[in-house]
Amino acid sequence: MKIIWITNLFNIHGYRCLSKLDEFGYNTHVITFYEKEIPSEIKNLKRINYHFYRMNKLKNLKSDVFLRTKNLHVKLLNNIGFYKFIKKCILNIKPDIIQADWLLDVGFFAALSGFHPFILIPLGSDILIRPKKRVVDKIKVRYAIKKADMIACDCIEVRDKIVNRFSNSKKEVSVFPWGINLKKFKPSYDNKFKNNLLKKYSWEHESKILIMTRNMQHIYDIETFIKAMACVCKKAPYTKAILIGTGPLLKDMKSITYDLGLQNNVKFLGYIENDKLPLYLNACDIYVSSSLSDGTSLSLLEAMACALPVVVTSIPANQEWIKDGINGYLFPTGDQNLLYKRIIDLLINENEVKNFGSKNYRIACEKANWDKNFEILESMYNKLTVSK
Repeated sequence: MKIIWITNLFNIHGYRCLSKLDEFGYNTHVITFYEKEIPSEIKNLKRINYHFYRMNKLKNLKSDVFLRTKNLHVKLLNNIGFYKFIKKCILNIKPDIIQADWLLDVGFFAALSGFHPFILIPLGSDILIRPKKRVVDKIKVRYAIKKADMIACDCIEVRDKIVNRFSNSKKEVSVFPWGINLKKFKPSYDNKFKNNLLKKYSWEHESKILIMTRNMQHIYDIETFIKAMACVCKKAPYTKAILIGTGPLLKDMKSITYDLGLQNNVKFLGYIENDKLPLYLNACDIYVSSSLSDGTSLSLLEAMACALPVVVTSIPANQEWIKDGINGYLFPTGDQNLLYKRIIDLLINENEVKNFGSKNYRIACEKANWDKNFEILESMYNKLTVSK
């Protein structure tokens, strides 16, 4: 089967999906405009072919000008150029099926191409946030959904928004998390890495370590976590935290940490390769996420698979995985006081930590296995090509 994937999704989501397509022998062609940002492990997949629209040729602007430029003339030229590029690729490749993700650019242009069958893969904020803020985004989303033959969502909230707000048809809208590699993300009881971490930062042996693996962006509200940590450390000074991720707010978050006198308790590790994340997760005691909005969070699933108890915001997508007081704690977005209390609850209750962690591990094994969940995407391919 010959597949075109129109995407700008070159993070761990994209890597896992492309790896499966490569493993199962699909003749996959990726159309994108982010050549310089594609990690080497994705570029080196044997059966994946890449077709880059080189927008940076226009006035030497960056490759992401398509998304960020305020120059309407340049943006219009790039939009037209990218659309023509997609049409040309479709004509030359002659695919059996097209799939596209982020609805506000690549998904919209995939729909505009008029090719069928076409699978649309919303990513979260392109459905949950952006259409509320801009009328033009709402129009794009509605158009892309209307043209799609099938839609694959990673959480129930996104599906419900599509069905109730954007779609009045009976087209198939499937829900399945992209899932994680359970061969890598699993509990490990080797304390060597944790001991090295404690030694590196001169932390006490009895330290309890919190971990957050979210990028430094507004949507993840890292500031609420840092301010909650200031309260936690006053009551339980043995508490430490590591934040893994990078982004535009990294400098600001470090500044807030310094202002609160937390520089010895909170460490920013920057970007860590996904293959190394299990080491850090297993070296820590509690996972925290203060995200304001999300689809199914792979960061959360990775922590659950490593048998960590979690404290996360009570947004709908998190509630699909975490039941408050059963396998973790939920708190309202922005509520640093309740976040502080929930962290303290776990720090002083070792039995609850073990109970939540073991339940999370079982849930991850049952529902977050990408090897199994990929079969749902394959079944969509088969349905569409049989009926073609």
